[in-house]
Amino acid sequence: MILLIQFYCYLVTRWLIRVSNEDKMRIHRLYEQGFGAKAIRASYPVKHWSLNTLRTICHRVDETGSAVTHRAGSGIG
Repeated sequence: MILLIQFYCYLVTRWLIRVSNEDKMRIHRLYEQGFGAKAIRASYPVKHWSLNTLRTICHRVDETGSAVTHRAGSGIG
């Protein structure tokens, strides 16, 4: 039973929880200070951010200048 609960918690933290705007701004700030995706993930091990998600946010910072706003014409609010 405990193993099942731990597995459920792993699934919830890994795939179902989105990165909040507050966390995106935190990632943006760290990226501008020279941290890479791996270093950002190592700084917040409790968050369970995937490396691909962090790289995507860092790439968005490079393209748009912000971790929260999207490119014009992307179809996202």
